[in-house]
Amino acid sequence: MTDTAVSTAAINSVNALLVFLTFRDTDADPGLLVGWLLVNLLYSGILLLDRRWEDAAQSTWPIRRVVIRASFLGVLWGAIPWLVLPLADPGHMLVLGVIVAGMIAGGAVRLSVLPAAAFGYLWSITMLSGAAFLIRAEPLSLIGPVLLLMLAVFLTRHIRNSTTHQIRYVVNQFELSEQNETINLLLNDFRDQSTDWVWETDRRGRICRASPRFLEAAGRAEGHLNGLMIDRLFQPEPVALSRHLKRRETFREVPASIELDGEVRHWKLTGRPIYDLGRRFSGYRGVAADFTEEVLATDRLSYLAHHDSLTGLSNRVTLRDEVEAALGQRADNRVIALFLLDLDEFKAINDTMGHPVGDELLAAVGARLLARYGQEDIVARLGGDEFAILHCSQASAWSPTGFAVALLALFDEPFKLSTAELSVKTSVGVALMDAATSACSPDDLLRDADVALYRAKAEGSGFKVFEPEMNEWAARRHALRQALALAIERDELSVVFQPIVDISSNRIVCFEALSRWASVEFGEVSPAEFIAIAEESGLMKTIGEWVFARALRDASRWPKEIKLSVNLSAVQFRETALTTRFETMLAEVGFDPRRLELEVTESTFLHSDEVTRNTMLGLKAAGASIVMDDFGTGYSSLSYLRDFPFDKIKIDRTFIETSKTDAASQAIVRSVIALGHALGMTVTAEGIEEAAQIDMLRSMNCDEVQGYIFSQPLSAEAAWGMACGTGYLEPEAGNFDAADDARPLRRSDAA
Repeated sequence: MTDTAVSTAAINSVNALLVFLTFRDTDADPGLLVGWLLVNLLYSGILLLDRRWEDAAQSTWPIRRVVIRASFLGVLWGAIPWLVLPLADPGHMLVLGVIVAGMIAGGAVRLSVLPAAAFGYLWSITMLSGAAFLIRAEPLSLIGPVLLLMLAVFLTRHIRNSTTHQIRYVVNQFELSEQNETINLLLNDFRDQSTDWVWETDRRGRICRASPRFLEAAGRAEGHLNGLMIDRLFQPEPVALSRHLKRRETFREVPASIELDGEVRHWKLTGRPIYDLGRRFSGYRGVAADFTEEVLATDRLSYLAHHDSLTGLSNRVTLRDEVEAALGQRADNRVIALFLLDLDEFKAINDTMGHPVGDELLAAVGARLLARYGQEDIVARLGGDEFAILHCSQASAWSPTGFAVALLALFDEPFKLSTAELSVKTSVGVALMDAATSACSPDDLLRDADVALYRAKAEGSGFKVFEPEMNEWAARRHALRQALALAIERDELSVVFQPIVDISSNRIVCFEALSRWASVEFGEVSPAEFIAIAEESGLMKTIGEWVFARALRDASRWPKEIKLSVNLSAVQFRETALTTRFETMLAEVGFDPRRLELEVTESTFLHSDEVTRNTMLGLKAAGASIVMDDFGTGYSSLSYLRDFPFDKIKIDRTFIETSKTDAASQAIVRSVIALGHALGMTVTAEGIEEAAQIDMLRSMNCDEVQGYIFSQPLSAEAAWGMACGTGYLEPEAGNFDAADDARPLRRSDAA
């Protein structure tokens, strides 16, 4: 039972007895007066009994009960003036007013911790008592209600202010408690985890005291440190620390290095001078902390900011800085050369063999370049499969051509990786800066080398040295790339057909589908030009599928014995869904797959894997014939013939063109024909333009020929008319139209 409950019950009972004793001798109704007293005493008893279990309550009902009980007590005390005031004289009124005012003030203050109960109690007494005073209708009777109302208003404001202050106090105490708990946790964590070590020196700067953690970190016993000048502990001697010690200055986080077991550790020292009671300098006291990991992380970030993480070579940022430094030393007799190179067919390696193999190849290329040129030149990787070499030399004793040739020769030897051995070629763009060139910034040199590289890749020439007119060529290539992306949508592409003839009978056995582009903006664009752009820009797949679909639609009208030959790019052939998509397209036009020949070049199989093999087998299973195009111009044709199920070989035109005067070329043609027949394959010779070539091939038992001596590429309607005619072609020299720029370009047939 709490003291508050006892005191509240006692005060209520005493005041009720005083009222009873004051008015028992008046004309007040004795029964009502006694009843009122008994109700008060009963209320006090209930209050005392209820407190025994109220503290253990687990619901909000005890609070509601207090509010109800307080309001009831207010009504009880507000009712007494109604019972006695009509019969009271001024003395009785004074006593009653004092007791009621005391009950109002005391009860409101005690209940202020629960504002709802306080307000219910306060305003119940005030309103009922004030009304009782007013009904006396005496001039002085107005004073009582006014005073009670003022008291009630004052107490109401007091309760509200007290409640606000109490809430703030509780919140502040809670927040303070949380802060103290957090501080204690941080202090405990600091004591447990701190890497700081305490040290102290005498007035001469000699260590006189060191914490166990300082000794442990320094790798010394206490006896070995005492008496040692603190700045002599570090190697090399930290100049900043020595300066602060001599000047007796406070210092913070001064760096110093210490060697422990062959490893350099980096410390930071913080210290302040200490003085005795006489204000005489007596030494230093401070802490030390190890920040070696921060130094290593910073060094690593700095390294990564200037080097390629995969190869360890300089990156583009460093190369640009080196170019800028070289430009600052440019002289009349000095030439600055930037060689930009990227790997041919690198995307095919990534796609077919996976990025880990691609990354390993890039690292191997970087290592080979660094081993060859790293001593005298700057070797950098600019990103992807693009590398650069910055070379500075005396103009009179150096040739960019010789350097480029040697650089290309560096790729003649295969790269031996952990899981494969890859033969990779590269293209090189060269930009020069000497007294005669106008370029004057690193960006100029990088741009020129990039344009030259772009030209070398487009021409397949190995390397190109930048010339100013290449800028116009590069601008045209960029514009063509933008226009080619819209060529199908604008209906600018078309398909033409060149016949393939049986050499023994001159009968047409097949038509090869070739793509043409008549641009609204650029006019007739050479296939050699736009096919290369399509391959570089990723448009080859879309254009190849469009050509295939259009060729199927046109060829579906031909006689059933005439086949259709369509070229597949390496990009198309690497798609796993190629077989399914082609089967769907064949079914849509009702074209017999046995009439379809698919031509692929050796570059398709340069980095072959299971996807390539499965695609080929799937196409053959569907009924199509697989043709090795441009045979003899690749890397290892014989192994391809052994490993892949080809149905036909097409001898590249370069051997046919030179066979008339070159005995070696003639021997190669004869050997290829014999090899093809031995393997059960049909052999087709391309680029036939002279009757003598036909006679030579006929004597070698070649199966089929294709060239302008029979026909140039024809429109779909002209090819349909030729196919539905006699089906035979006689060789005529006049069939060649020199204006058709597709004639000498094997790459024009790639689509």
